[in-house]
Amino acid sequence: MRGFASAAVVPFFHDGTRRLRLTAIAVAPSHRGRGLARSLVREAERWGREHGCSLIEVTSAGRRSDAHAAYPALGFEDAPRRFTRRL
Repeated sequence: MRGFASAAVVPFFHDGTRRLRLTAIAVAPSHRGRGLARSLVREAERWGREHGCSLIEVTSAGRRSDAHAAYPALGFEDAPRRFTRRL
């Protein structure tokens, strides 16, 4: 496998919008730097628009410096506020 992406539509009830949440994206090390991540994100965006999404978001663990370097190149802006809790 060269790479994959998964996404989900998330409704925001307070304003009636939908966001596309990119839940995973990965490219094999041997295939990085060839535009595969850009193609995967572009396809996710197309799918999100078809499902009424007006924004795409991705979250990333703090230790993923490689991903953090790639996201701005893919057009994402840093919006670092997030809270979690184990269930």
